[in-house]
Amino acid sequence: MRETERNFPFKDLFFPLTTKKAIAFIILVGAIVYFNSLFGQFIWDDLSFISNQDIRSLNILHLLGLNVSNTLSFYRPVSAIYLAILFKIFNDNSFYYHFIQMSLHILNACLVFVLFKKFFKRGLSFFLALLFLVHPIQVESVAYIAANQSEIFFLFGILALLISTKDKLNIAQIFLIPVLLLLSLFTKETGFLFVLLLLFFQFLFRKKRLLFFAAPTTVVLLIYLTIRLTLVHAYFGEFGFVPVSELPLMQRVITMPKIIFYYIKTLFYPANLAIDQQWVVTKLDFQQFYLPVIIDIVFFILLSLAGVCIYRKNRKSFLAFIFFFVWFLMGVGIVLQIIPLDMTVADRWFYFPLVGFLGCLGALLNEIHLKNRLSKTLCLSGAILIVVFSVRTIVRNQNWQNQLTLYSHDVRVEANYDSDNNYAAVLSYEGKWDEAYTYIKKSVELYPYEKNLRELGLIYKHFGKMELAKDYFYKALDAKTYILPPHKHEIPTYEYISEFQYFYGDTKEAVRITKMGIDDYPDSSDLWILLAISEYKLKNQNSALKAAEKAYSIQKTDQTTYLYRQLLNSQPLSITTGF
Repeated sequence: MRETERNFPFKDLFFPLTTKKAIAFIILVGAIVYFNSLFGQFIWDDLSFISNQDIRSLNILHLLGLNVSNTLSFYRPVSAIYLAILFKIFNDNSFYYHFIQMSLHILNACLVFVLFKKFFKRGLSFFLALLFLVHPIQVESVAYIAANQSEIFFLFGILALLISTKDKLNIAQIFLIPVLLLLSLFTKETGFLFVLLLLFFQFLFRKKRLLFFAAPTTVVLLIYLTIRLTLVHAYFGEFGFVPVSELPLMQRVITMPKIIFYYIKTLFYPANLAIDQQWVVTKLDFQQFYLPVIIDIVFFILLSLAGVCIYRKNRKSFLAFIFFFVWFLMGVGIVLQIIPLDMTVADRWFYFPLVGFLGCLGALLNEIHLKNRLSKTLCLSGAILIVVFSVRTIVRNQNWQNQLTLYSHDVRVEANYDSDNNYAAVLSYEGKWDEAYTYIKKSVELYPYEKNLRELGLIYKHFGKMELAKDYFYKALDAKTYILPPHKHEIPTYEYISEFQYFYGDTKEAVRITKMGIDDYPDSSDLWILLAISEYKLKNQNSALKAAEKAYSIQKTDQTTYLYRQLLNSQPLSITTGF
């Protein structure tokens, strides 16, 4: 036993730290830290994507055109195709979606290590890559299936960048770079930052190749814009009913310092993490405006002073600092609401700029030469930081296990009209109606819109307050909505009113509302079912049969099969409410 220990001491696992060992450790640490995220359910927008018919049918041509992922402000066909392929293979088993998303993040961390290794020492690059891997701000990008764009656009973009850094390129690599950049753009609009970074890298380190890359990258952008603007008319900065997007530019400028402060604070102290943040700054007070401005200025002064120190010591490290400083500025700049986004801040939006900040940190640490004891202290501090961040990430993963665990946690961190509504909907589903009523009332008072008005109507219906229920269902039909064109409302709004009228009110009105819904969603089998049973109740047998046949042709389920066969054979229907 002693002989074995002498031949294979424990420290040989870590030293010398080869590239293969570093990548193996990144994979191992990633698997450990994100292991509990694998068992999370579909949450938040995951549900609307996975249940959408666009995703459930692997029709590539349709997924390249107008669909759930390609609307006014978004053109993300790669993300839509990715989800459609996963659904084709795994159906609605969330484990495999989480496993692949975790694997993509770990792969990206390995590529970040390879990138940093081009500028810094191997050990330092490994440390920085681990920070990128385990930082708690990354949980939203990993655990949230609908945020798959973060990993995928980054994967294509960093691959293109890494290939472009090679001293010599073969023909295949020359053609592969623009293809990867185009795929990055077709995954998420932020992919255009990799186009700029690739050109900036050439400007700093390969000036002779700048013009060589200018032509293909320009072609990439032209192809992207042409397809985006002509095929689906997906313009930029067009969102529906979102508070920050409704603000005029100057009011969004007032909000910018607090946005920057949020990311700085979360970078160093990722304690209070929450989804769906919709706050805005409306007045110039100390807490909301001046304090964030002061902290932002101090942060960038310190970062600039670090750059000055590096410049005095090592020009090569200074160029690396400039490269990553610009990377960081571009990444933060894109989320400052200059072009309005669909929420104020989001942890997943920091996936790209985090690399820029870590690169600046790497350039500084690369030039710090300490005595042996101080060097060991610094390494120990780094190891402790990795452990602390890893534990925080594991805890945050646990919040993402299901909708109740996520919303119940996050609503205490960031309460707003939308988070209150989401939590109320989950509480209703769990049968906790009194608690749900508290949150939905608060949501409606803060910001009435289609979804929370509809949810309040549903709760009133449960309490037996039918007139109030009907009133709020119709208010939802007249209210502002999140839904983007070509649709006018969400399907449940039509369904709730139709079912309410069918069971408790005017069946003719149920038919009218259902037909409105069908005009909006002609491929909704649920609406065709509602039309069929309403027409049947009115004794319009032919109309009922046609509606049932249409529902059956759209989706062959036990419900549509029963409905169609009963009406086809002139048999009575047994109708109960699931409402």
